[in-house]
Amino acid sequence: MAVLIIETELEPSFATYTLLPSGLTDIPSGIAPQGVVISPDGTRVYVANADSYSVSVINTATNTLIATIPVGALASPAFMAFSPDGSRIYVASQTSPFVSVINTVTNSVISTFTTNGSVPSGILISPDGSKAYVSVKTGMVLVINTLTNNIVTSVQVGTNSNIENDLAISPDGKLLYVSNNTDGTISVINTLTNVVASTIPCGGHPYAIKISNDGSKLYVANSHFGSSGSIAIINTASNTVENTINLSIDLYGIDLSRDNSLLYVESADGGSNMLVISTLSNTVVANIPGSNSYSFGHFILSSADCSGIPVAFTITVNPGPPTITATPATGTISACAGTASANPNIQQFTVSGSGLTGSITVAAPAGFEVSLASGSGYGSSLTLAQASGAVNSTVVYVRSAATASTGSISGKVTLTSAGASSQTVVVTGIVNPVVMPSLVIAASVNNICAGTPVTFTATPANGGSSPVYQWLLNGNNAGTNSPTFSGSTFANGDVVSCVMTSSFACVAPASATSNSITMNIIANVVPSITIAASQNTICAGTMVTFNATPINGGSTPVYQWLVNGNNAGTNSGTFSGSNLADGDIVSCEMTSNAGCVTPASATSNSINMSVSPLISPAIRIVVSQNNICPGTNVTFTATPTNGGSSPVYQWLLNGNNIGVNSPTFASSTLSNGDVISCRVTSNATCLTISDAASNNITMTVNAQAAPAVSINISANNVCAGTPVTFTASPTNGGSSPVYQWLLNGNNAGANSPTFSSSTFANGDMVMCMMTSSLACAAPLNIASNSIITNISPLPVVNGGGNKTIEKGSSVALTATGSENITDITWTPLTGLDNNKILIPQASPASTTSYTITVQTAAGCMAIDYVTVTVLEGISIPNTFTPNGDGVNDKWDIQDLKDYQNCVVRIFDRYGAEVYNSKGYYNAWDGTIKGQRLPVGTYYYLINLNDGTRPISGFVALIR
Repeated sequence: MAVLIIETELEPSFATYTLLPSGLTDIPSGIAPQGVVISPDGTRVYVANADSYSVSVINTATNTLIATIPVGALASPAFMAFSPDGSRIYVASQTSPFVSVINTVTNSVISTFTTNGSVPSGILISPDGSKAYVSVKTGMVLVINTLTNNIVTSVQVGTNSNIENDLAISPDGKLLYVSNNTDGTISVINTLTNVVASTIPCGGHPYAIKISNDGSKLYVANSHFGSSGSIAIINTASNTVENTINLSIDLYGIDLSRDNSLLYVESADGGSNMLVISTLSNTVVANIPGSNSYSFGHFILSSADCSGIPVAFTITVNPGPPTITATPATGTISACAGTASANPNIQQFTVSGSGLTGSITVAAPAGFEVSLASGSGYGSSLTLAQASGAVNSTVVYVRSAATASTGSISGKVTLTSAGASSQTVVVTGIVNPVVMPSLVIAASVNNICAGTPVTFTATPANGGSSPVYQWLLNGNNAGTNSPTFSGSTFANGDVVSCVMTSSFACVAPASATSNSITMNIIANVVPSITIAASQNTICAGTMVTFNATPINGGSTPVYQWLVNGNNAGTNSGTFSGSNLADGDIVSCEMTSNAGCVTPASATSNSINMSVSPLISPAIRIVVSQNNICPGTNVTFTATPTNGGSSPVYQWLLNGNNIGVNSPTFASSTLSNGDVISCRVTSNATCLTISDAASNNITMTVNAQAAPAVSINISANNVCAGTPVTFTASPTNGGSSPVYQWLLNGNNAGANSPTFSSSTFANGDMVMCMMTSSLACAAPLNIASNSIITNISPLPVVNGGGNKTIEKGSSVALTATGSENITDITWTPLTGLDNNKILIPQASPASTTSYTITVQTAAGCMAIDYVTVTVLEGISIPNTFTPNGDGVNDKWDIQDLKDYQNCVVRIFDRYGAEVYNSKGYYNAWDGTIKGQRLPVGTYYYLINLNDGTRPISGFVALIR
């Protein structure tokens, strides 16, 4: 194997040169060289030898191999990248997941690190040398810290597992570009965030990429897996493909010249040529044969500081024979008869010449013309001038002449030059005849009613595959670009036509106007119907006829009568009935058979029937009062039913006409048993009879009566407080006379024939006023006789109050009484010294209740009561034993039970009170506040609160 060195400063040529020393130099290296890098200073070339597991080092000054660096366990080294300072080379395997780092001073491997189990497919170092970017065959890019050789992160690129990835980085290091050969895209990674910022489709399968010095363009070598490839030029500002260069070789490698003016690409199969492309014109400017290259390195920089000894070369050029070459014609010629074809309907081919001694003459065959410009300058022939014996890749354009015959044409362009073999280029074309377009339109219907949908259809001739239609309505544009035009709003006299522009290339004129169609539109009419009734305010059972009056109904309209919305009657302009009910609504629907009627049916007005039922009159009379006195004026009132608006009344007294035509009749001269009635004659409609008789009212007229009342008393000459009843006896008082009793002229008592009281005073005057309930009483109110009461006063006595004595004592009963007392009696006599005086002495042996009764001369009595309480003597124990044995545990004084208001107090020997009780209900148990008192003598003071002296003494507490 060898490394091929190409001198790019020589101008490529298709002539054969003999160069001394040669411009092409083969330098032997290891087996299967796969990758090439140039040191930053341009003094060394490093070649990765895949099959010999080594890196060759070449001196660029002498083009000689100066070292071979074994890479040990790193299988198939293929991808290499230099650190910016040139001190290290990073070498990646193409078959195992490892990268080795070579020290370029010692030419030895100083480190090897893993790529996390994935096989590399490319490697690149950031401009500041801090990161290594390794693309791996699982579609990832690993970011590695070059100080630690540790993986910082990984970034997924593309949408598939791309097994071939090339890398390029922007001059500022902010954007990393990765080719994804499988899915045909370029991933753009933001190196600050390590996130894919954009994905760019590139139109093929990218195998290699190169970025321009200023970072504005990315050049992508696309393989198309065949005999052709392309260069996609990406604008890195917009991340879009701005140009594509299609090539005749499938591509693998790519590189830019140092000034970015030339682009070098190599064949994907390691073939026999390399193309040189101008980046200004994006065209191939040279083809370097015999390169047999498999991969690219970098361009060596020129330097004014070369340390080598300058060498002078003498170049002898041996010219070859004059040669003309031409590519086959591409493109398609087409034209219309009588007109020359025009770009892009032309063909072109490329002419080159070498070793020429004269110009190349290009002659067009009959029916064709040639030019060096695509849009002008055409003629039957042209001349290509040579320069230094060469004509470099000149494009010749061919078109059909205006005189070319119609149909398919062909010929050969002839290329001739002195001393050179002539060449021909076959050109072909087609000349189309010129045709005339025409158009006919037809309407789906005419002579129609307004609003009827109409479709116009255009039938073109020579319209081409996609003619353009412009419909016209009364000369104005309408419709869309379609062979049909529809509408339903046409007016009478509207004119429809169409202009068609043919899509044929060779047509004259370009457009055709169709025939015109004038629309005959018949105006629509609106049907209507009105109905009228012979009468609509009727009595039940009256026959009514309804008549329909149609407008725009046609010759035979159809009628449907409706009663309350339900079908009735027959298909007739009249409808009759005698069974209509009140509130029935009659209407009619008419369906017209007139032409252009819309809508087809119409509904009439509605007639609301007022049907009165058949009725009979009736009358009822009432009287303002009955059961009256002679001369009382009474009024009779008549209430008619179905009497109409002005009924006629005839009153009758005992069957004889009386009174006037009025709904009321009044009289004050009626006699008992008189019979009043009334007859009404109705003026209402729909009557079954015209008059009716009322009910009879028989009058009750009562005779007059004189009422009277007298009173008597149950008893007189009584003691004060004795109940006395006065009783009234009425005459002509009626069934419910009203009584008003008077005491000394003032109202008293209730509405009752009796009046009772026990509070009458001596000399009170009682009388009664009676109001008779008889209808004809006169006078109505009458006063009774009066009675004067004779009431004796009661005596007054006071027994002097209850007394209390000790047993064996006596006490005076101190009664008092009024002066009218004539007799005194005390009972019982027991213990009294005299029971007939007010103040006797009482000395009962036991408690005794006495009653004093006094009486006046009139026999009036008074009573009072006195109780003398006799107290037994008090026995007070002087000792008790509160030891809990149930015997004598409390200081019990039985005799205090009769002294409920007594106060018992007990003191210790120091005068401290240990017990206090009002009433002696709970005997002392020898404690104070629940605590047992000590054994000893205690002193008591008992106040009976009965006026006697308090009792004092002592008691012994023993346990």
